[in-house]
Amino acid sequence: MRTILGFLVALLLFPASSFALDPDDIAEARDYPRFSRMPGFYIGAYAEQDFEAFDFPLGDDKVQTVEGHYWRYEFYLKEGAKEPGSLAIIRNHEAIAKKSGGGALYTPAGQASDYRSVTFRYSQGGTDVWLFVEAWPAQYILTIVEVAAMAQVISANEMKASLDAQGYVALYLTFATGKETLDPASAPIIDQVVALMKENPVLALSVEGHTDNVGAPKANLALSQARAKSVVAALTAKGVAASRLTSAGFGQDRPVADNRSEEGRAKNRRVELVKKK
Repeated sequence: MRTILGFLVALLLFPASSFALDPDDIAEARDYPRFSRMPGFYIGAYAEQDFEAFDFPLGDDKVQTVEGHYWRYEFYLKEGAKEPGSLAIIRNHEAIAKKSGGGALYTPAGQASDYRSVTFRYSQGGTDVWLFVEAWPAQYILTIVEVAAMAQVISANEMKASLDAQGYVALYLTFATGKETLDPASAPIIDQVVALMKENPVLALSVEGHTDNVGAPKANLALSQARAKSVVAALTAKGVAASRLTSAGFGQDRPVADNRSEEGRAKNRRVELVKKK
């Protein structure tokens, strides 16, 4: 029990950003941004995809196919490091899931001490996270998917048609979790907005941010305002005149879908371009 609790404390007290990559890690590896590896382990195999699917085991030959940002890690115990055992590895990740209000969805019956596996699901920072842990006494494998829809790039012509018909167009840009920093994956959409503005030189827009209802309303309002300003900054950096753009944020106050589902929350996390003239 002391061994398990010791590793729990070691893992939960330190965010991933506090750990530098280990010199034993394979060259292309990066730590998962939401929590840290267990102490004494290095990354022996690593894969990351902006969008991929994985079948998470749910028992009785059932699986749940989950799509989104995908990571797969194989961790190996460093020479001379103390072996935690498979149960301690499982309990660490169980604590992470529980801390975020989630837990185990499937634990196979009759697991032996030399191999254990569990499927977890939880929510962190408004993102639905699925985690499959496979653990041996001195090795473990993590498969992680952060639920997200495949990014769709809307063209400048499609934006113009929506602005003409409805007076606005909703963009599903991606940002760093809980921050106003635009994700590089949003660059193609920003480029299409720039093209829209260049092709329509008298067009003026209000850039308006919206969030889901996860978190405090005051914080969501500030985040939506900051994200709208971030989009304006990205557009002006590419040559759009600042005089043609304004920004505003409305937080969670103007939902367009049901916040009780992840699909609905994803629709509410948006930036709208509203036609001014």
